[in-house]
Amino acid sequence: MPPPPASPSPSSELAFDEEVAPSYPALEAFVETASRGEAAALFESLKARLAALPPVRAEHAKKVQKALGEVDALLALLLDTRERLAADLKVAK
Repeated sequence: MPPPPASPSPSSELAFDEEVAPSYPALEAFVETASRGEAAALFESLKARLAALPPVRAEHAKKVQKALGEVDALLALLLDTRERLAADLKVAK
């Protein structure tokens, strides 16, 4: 009987591969060009439709609204970081 195939160790699976960095070009392009107003309005129509869902789907709508709130906070953080980096670049020149 042949030996079982070698499986990777759990520690190697959890290790960060420095050569492969995640890339999100659509998000990067949006954050580089969007204003605060555009970022705030991004999910407004979706939030309005979630609020109009029937009570049967209210529990799911609450979860999605919570997730959208977290996404809004992350977008705000990214925009703050972009503004801070731009200001630092101006000061360095």
